[in-house]
Amino acid sequence: MRHVVLILIFLYSMIAGTVNLAQQPARRALLIGVAKYDKAGFTNLEYPEADVKSLEEVLTAAGFQVTLMLGSLPATDPLRATRANIAHQLLTPDEFAAANDQKGNKLKPGFVAELGSLNKDDVVLVAIAGHGRQKSLVAADKKQEIPYYCPADASNAEESSWVSINQLMENISLCSGSQNNLILVDACRDNPSRGRGIDGAEVTLPGDNLAICFSSSAGTEAYEAKELGHGIFTHFVIQGLKGEAANRRNQVTWDTLVSYVRTSVAEQAPILVQREQQPNAIGNVKGVSPVLIAAVAGPLLVVPLATDKGMEHAEVANDAESPGALITNTIGMRLNLIQPGKFMMGSAKGDGDERPVHEVEITRPFYMAIHEVTQEQWNAVMKDKQNPWKDMTQTIQGDDVAASYVSWEDAQEFVSALNKMEQGTGRKYGLPTEAEWEYCCRAGTTSEYSFGDDESGLSQYAWWGATFGEGNAINERYAHQVVLKKPNRWGLYDMHGNVFEWCEDWHGYDYYGKSPTRDPRGPESGSSRVLRGGSWTDIATYCRSANRFNRVPSFRLDISGFRVLCRLD
Repeated sequence: MRHVVLILIFLYSMIAGTVNLAQQPARRALLIGVAKYDKAGFTNLEYPEADVKSLEEVLTAAGFQVTLMLGSLPATDPLRATRANIAHQLLTPDEFAAANDQKGNKLKPGFVAELGSLNKDDVVLVAIAGHGRQKSLVAADKKQEIPYYCPADASNAEESSWVSINQLMENISLCSGSQNNLILVDACRDNPSRGRGIDGAEVTLPGDNLAICFSSSAGTEAYEAKELGHGIFTHFVIQGLKGEAANRRNQVTWDTLVSYVRTSVAEQAPILVQREQQPNAIGNVKGVSPVLIAAVAGPLLVVPLATDKGMEHAEVANDAESPGALITNTIGMRLNLIQPGKFMMGSAKGDGDERPVHEVEITRPFYMAIHEVTQEQWNAVMKDKQNPWKDMTQTIQGDDVAASYVSWEDAQEFVSALNKMEQGTGRKYGLPTEAEWEYCCRAGTTSEYSFGDDESGLSQYAWWGATFGEGNAINERYAHQVVLKKPNRWGLYDMHGNVFEWCEDWHGYDYYGKSPTRDPRGPESGSSRVLRGGSWTDIATYCRSANRFNRVPSFRLDISGFRVLCRLD
């Protein structure tokens, strides 16, 4: 369980809606991490100091002047993360002046006391990692939860030994010359031995110059992950700042960072710790989203992805011994690394073209998009070309809605345009072969669905059944937003249902009886192409891992879409 408070406060300025690159803003950071506590009543933690140390590396590389406070420093070190030392760093200018007078003008100003000299385009970051607490305050019949941070010398029962997070935010907001403060909070704060995530709706922002993204929403908690060596939320904050949250201009903005962190945490927490964790954003940045990292250096990062050891039939390559990875391309499309392996293709329970069940070996790794191509991704690649779902009644509009009414020919045009955009990256995009698609859908299972044989669990993983009155899309007769359902054990969403997905292959009813064992690519010719996975309108059996569907390459309907894979040259 996660007991970490992480507050990132970015102060920036926009001149005519853009960052003034000629005059780089000053960059300052105060990072505080406590893993071990002096007094009884607190469970020692694993990763708070690792969190802020790794964050220090990222920020230093980005030009920040960093002040690092750790609980493990010697007792005499003024940067040891004790209540008194932290309080000194948070003094307002007036408070510091009074304290300095009492000490004969021998004190050095703390972090907050110097913020008044900053310009509105400067950048300030505060990150705090460790145990948190909260207290309930009832005033005018309204209950408010007051958050606190626990320094290294905190007492579990003494509120006066804690650091008020509200006071920290108020002092920053009051003393800073910035008009815009951006805050990320990674916290469990109700109890030092077990925690729950902050319900962001309970927190009142101390000023109108703040926007916050919390690590978890109401009813969920924040966690650490041994495989990452960090808190899950902090890990993806760091990865996002390093470049995983970069936009097409190779910049990390507030909006792209928040979007990346929210999605990544929600996707990965169930895989890493078998628990839900859903970040929650409050407040909005006015105008164009500010640029936090002006130019990401080097290639896009590869982020380790966890797998689930407990899944039955997990006998192929993508297990704990060879974890997958995630890449993000120039349009923000995320793809998981799929390792080579063998699997049993087809089903003895299915129609004739699903038989015989036969062994197939995938001999080369590839990257598979974690979800179907969305309307936003289609528009980013196809630009001025009219999208195929325009003016169709069985469609809802939305950036994250799966692109539908897409023919096989449309999908090929998209792939060709994407490859032109990605020239020089060493990546080659295409549709998956039918074998690659089923390999990814099964994700190491031999059951009818990626989650087992019982179709009663299908609604947890798929949109299906609208036309036949038995699924979860009965009153929602259209393609849905992606990543709303559970992923399979390889981190792939909507492999069952939502929209049928085109594969590269020609369809052959008798192909399985003569298919090559290694990397089959379908018949050399034919009249129809393969679609897989079922759709929002179909009965459960059409959504099975082995189910095959086929149509002519020009076919397009509200049930047809696609996802892409990427091969490395």
